[in-house]
Amino acid sequence: HKLHSEPVNARTVLLKELSSLSGGYNIPVDDSIFPAYAQNVNYLDVGVRSKVTEFDMVAVRKGDVLYLSCVNRSLTDELSVVFNLTGAVSEGIDGYTYTSDRPFARSLWDNVVQTKMKKADITGDTEVSLPPLSYTILELQLKNY
Repeated sequence: HKLHSEPVNARTVLLKELSSLSGGYNIPVDDSIFPAYAQNVNYLDVGVRSKVTEFDMVAVRKGDVLYLSCVNRSLTDELSVVFNLTGAVSEGIDGYTYTSDRPFARSLWDNVVQTKMKKADITGDTEVSLPPLSYTILELQLKNY
């Protein structure tokens, strides 16, 4: 018996992760330095967009934790992101990366698109590698902030 109109999909998994950002304080992220491309397809709910960044991040602070929600939209390139915390010290960073072998496929009841989750590839508490077409959620424990 199916209680929902569509099968489990990546959107459901990621929305669960994004719920951890609820109730926090949004911290502005300057995306002007990221490479961008034009989205020429006119999606009805979005429209045509002239400047879509290959990397997107939302930063949210909740108490002594800084959550970083990162999306690599590049079809081919892994991105290496280095974090520079101004006015704060990180006591550690943890996170998970989500990818799919079929990122453009629609999940169907008889052919569900699976999402793979693995520990984020973090180097020295400041650098994170983001695979192509991936979503990564990071959690930084802060001190003296």
